[in-house]
Amino acid sequence: MHPPHPAGHTRSFAGGDFGRLEVSGSPLLESFPALDKVAKLAGLRIEDNAALTSVASLGAPGGIAIGLELVVAKNPALSALPVVSGGTFSGHLSVSIHSNATLTSLAGLEGLSFVDTLELVDNAALASLEALVASEGTLSAALDIEKNPALTSLAGLGKWNEVKTLSVSGNAELTTLAGLAGRLRTTTS
Repeated sequence: MHPPHPAGHTRSFAGGDFGRLEVSGSPLLESFPALDKVAKLAGLRIEDNAALTSVASLGAPGGIAIGLELVVAKNPALSALPVVSGGTFSGHLSVSIHSNATLTSLAGLEGLSFVDTLELVDNAALASLEALVASEGTLSAALDIEKNPALTSLAGLGKWNEVKTLSVSGNAELTTLAGLAGRLRTTTS
């Protein structure tokens, strides 16, 4: 454990790979200025940080390769996601983005390419899934899009395919499922 730094001073990691990183229950944390060299994580969980507004400096310049789990949840002031680079290295990624009241888009997730489970639940300001358009993704298990009252379109999901379970519910402004057309197909095991 490193001694605390004086206010306004941060320490950077030397860079590289880490196992799992969890930052949770830190009500005064506003950003991640000291983690700008992380390139690869097995899991990343950012949860229950009331003052967290930015994760822009989290990760190496090209983003973070995430292996098993990405959870961004219960961060009411967070308006943007961390940048995830070029897919995953394990092939079994679970992504859960939930209960982030000011999150408006999925920008940062453009690099996803293979996801087992994608959950987008209870994000009050999430209005668009367009960031996923850049992803040539395979979603192999479940897609849950629930309780995102500002979501107006599913555009962005057309390049994702092979979904075994699909749940779209409680999205008050959603008027069409047209974003599911195209390459999305349902498979059974």
